[in-house]
Amino acid sequence: GPRDVEAFRRYVHKTLPGVSNPVISLSSVNRYHAGLKAIVNWVKKRRMYFGDNPAWAVAMAKVPKAKVRFLSPDEEKRLTPIVAKHSRLWPYYFIAIHTGMRIGEIWATRVRDFIPYPNHYIFVPNSKSQRSRHVPLTREVAEMVAERAAGRDPETRLLDAVHCTTVSEWFKDCCKEAQVMDFTFHCLRHTF
Repeated sequence: GPRDVEAFRRYVHKTLPGVSNPVISLSSVNRYHAGLKAIVNWVKKRRMYFGDNPAWAVAMAKVPKAKVRFLSPDEEKRLTPIVAKHSRLWPYYFIAIHTGMRIGEIWATRVRDFIPYPNHYIFVPNSKSQRSRHVPLTREVAEMVAERAAGRDPETRLLDAVHCTTVSEWFKDCCKEAQVMDFTFHCLRHTF
């Protein structure tokens, strides 16, 4: 019943550790709650349960929406030269800031996904939304991508196969050095 759902929410909030905090965030508790709703709905659909969904009777916590972070021109002037010194991070940064692609999409791009004619594109076969799309490239990005793709096996990755977490850590170190606070690699997507 609803009291069980409230107890579940309290348990999740007090027991599970957060990513960067000792306690899980209310947003994450809401996601667990939404998952519980979905499970009960799935069971109801298959006629394995006939009552009301008890998770619907319990309100989700009000959580303020996160502020979207952009890179200001001044911050970009400080950050770009620092990232440029890092040869393996630079192509990830350059593509992200000029295309808005997610880090996982950049990492998964293969040589065959670069489409040079009639316009310059990168084909993303599996985006986060499970839909494919074509990402248009600026002349500068197209030149860099074409140079990396030249003469390589179409099945190889376009960039060094550095794990996404490693790229994010390198980027965080560069942001710290450039004194760009509260900025992640994903924020490059917002900046684009």
